[in-house]
Amino acid sequence: MNDLDYAKKLIAEYYIEEFNESENDIEFIDLTAVGLAYTTWQIEPNGEELDVESIVDLVECKMYQYINSEEVRVEEFKNLKELINEKLINLNFDDLTDIEWWCKKNNIKLVD
Repeated sequence: MNDLDYAKKLIAEYYIEEFNESENDIEFIDLTAVGLAYTTWQIEPNGEELDVESIVDLVECKMYQYINSEEVRVEEFKNLKELINEKLINLNFDDLTDIEWWCKKNNIKLVD
C-alpha cells in the first residue's frame, strides 16, 4: 500500500470510529482539503460561538486549523510519510478541535 492509500485508510478508520460513518459513504474528492473535525465553542462573557475546523492537505502535506474560517494554525510536514507518522496515525477529535492555546494567546475564556 502506498503512502496516499495508507493516509486515506487511516482517515477512513477515524471517520468510522469517530462519526459512525459507513465505509461506503467515505469519499476523498479533494485531497487538498480533507475535513477531519468541526465543532463550535462558546466564549465568555457573551456566549459568542467560535466555529473550529481542522483540515488536512494530503498533496502539500499540511494540517490546518481554522477558527471562524480564519486560518490560525498550519503544520507542515516533509512528506506524506511524516504526516502519517506524526498526525494521521493517531487522529483524535478532541486534539483536532482544541483551541486552548489560541484562547490563552488571545486572552479569551471558553464557557465551561
